[in-house]
Amino acid sequence: MSTLAYVRNDMEGDWAESVDPEYSGPSPITYRFAFPLASKKILYEFALYFQKIRDSVDLVQSEISSFKKEEILKSEEFLKLFVSRVLPKYRLETELWDFKETFSAWHNDKSEEGKLDLACNVASYANSKGGLLIIGIDDKSREIIGVEQPERKIQQSRSILKRFMEPLPSSIELFGLPLEDKNRKTVNCIIIKIPQTKDVIEVKEIAGGGRKVPVRVDDGIQYKSYGEVSKMKKDISEDNFLFSRELASIVYSS
Repeated sequence: MSTLAYVRNDMEGDWAESVDPEYSGPSPITYRFAFPLASKKILYEFALYFQKIRDSVDLVQSEISSFKKEEILKSEEFLKLFVSRVLPKYRLETELWDFKETFSAWHNDKSEEGKLDLACNVASYANSKGGLLIIGIDDKSREIIGVEQPERKIQQSRSILKRFMEPLPSSIELFGLPLEDKNRKTVNCIIIKIPQTKDVIEVKEIAGGGRKVPVRVDDGIQYKSYGEVSKMKKDISEDNFLFSRELASIVYSS
């Protein structure tokens, strides 16, 4: 029905509840009587409608800008700057990045637990906002120590992720990053760049046949149901690196 009719009926209902039950005369709630309140309701709905249009345009502009900023994750100079800014400033990791000395899966090829740990770490970022894993930095001292045979470890990692993650996002990237240690010697670290995915990423437990759905929360991992994570992702239309906006703000505001 029209807004005027809707408002009149609503007002008439309120009036009918307050009037003497024995009253049998005509209703005083005419369309003319309801017109001022209906006009206010229409104006309010117009204002709300245009506010939503404005917010949508702002969001589109923000998304366009963010796609440009995604390019910064391809810049070695930006990543070096990010590490140099974050290491002394943040003593704890966040939802968007984690520093690790190594992964046990690289040192014990028979350890299923170590391989699951690597896969769960990567999947947890994909199931939340996306993020960076930077390997070759001591967890406690925060010193850059590097990774020996980085190319071999990158290949190992790719093989593990392919085996344990379902589905495996094609936009995950693993690459080396040369950094200077405390003695100003160049060492090789490894970056794993992980998108926020539109799909729920599961980690397969080969031995038990089960599946885990890890999610990055603050500086750790939580395990949720497939349905919970699917609901979290209902508005994500494609894999993205929108978290790069937050990294850029951290770097350039420091």
